[in-house]
Amino acid sequence: METRKKKTTLIRIIIPLLLITLGCNSQHKSAHWKIWNETNIDSQGLTGQFDAKLYLIEDSSFCDTFNSPKEKLIIQRISKTQRLKPVFVIIIFGNPGANSLGLCDVTYDFTIKNPFGQIRVKRENINCWKNLPPPLQDEIQLNVKYTAVVLGDKDPDGTYTVEAIVYDNVKKIKLNLLPRTFVLN
Repeated sequence: METRKKKTTLIRIIIPLLLITLGCNSQHKSAHWKIWNETNIDSQGLTGQFDAKLYLIEDSSFCDTFNSPKEKLIIQRISKTQRLKPVFVIIIFGNPGANSLGLCDVTYDFTIKNPFGQIRVKRENINCWKNLPPPLQDEIQLNVKYTAVVLGDKDPDGTYTVEAIVYDNVKKIKLNLLPRTFVLN
């Protein structure tokens, strides 16, 4: 127990904020979720147009299980978190454009603002779905690269806001996604 306490203390001193960009292992599989309604995702369903949603989760295995057969896709969204506990920023999207080679070019940016409205984290041009074939029409897909954000002891308690913009660089579409919030305590 003493060793664990020392490691935790060391992490808190050295890493007040940690950003890790991770890759999804299942990037070429399709979940075959035909419409948003087959999930607990808040939307009426895809209608042939490019669309995307922002989610904050704590379950790091979500990406690996996204394409596993199941009756309904459930996203365990977070509303609060604790210091040194990773928060994963994920994008669920559908109907991206494909270039002349039949490949997509979807990227995203996100910003996390602290309770005072100051930018705490800003990441740009993250690979959402690049150089991959598009999912089937009206099927949703999880982004290829997602980011884990870990807030530390120097981050104030309160409500943090996460904003994201998704770009379909083939269709020339920019989507400002619905912001998400979480409470750090």
